Amino acid sequence: MIVGDATRLETLRAASVHTCRALVVLTADDVANLETALSGRSAHETDRAQSAATRAPLRVVLRLFDDGFAKRTQRILGINES
Repeated sequence: MIVGDATRLETLRAASVHTCRALVVLTADDVANLETALSGRSAHETDRAQSAATRAPLRVVLRLFDDGFAKRTQRILGINES
């Protein structure tokens, strides 16, 4: 278990986000959840691009409480599943 601020890249790296297959972000803060998901995906993609090993893209489960914020996020990021 990793204890730390999940919005910080160092915490995500300590949790091995660069090699994981999925990231589940479930805090009570919508903005922190979105920031963590984007940072985790970015770190995973950067490592995947630099790695010789073939790795699948990171799947992200993101919890958003505010329905309007969730819909805007879905539209802006082109998310087809919810």
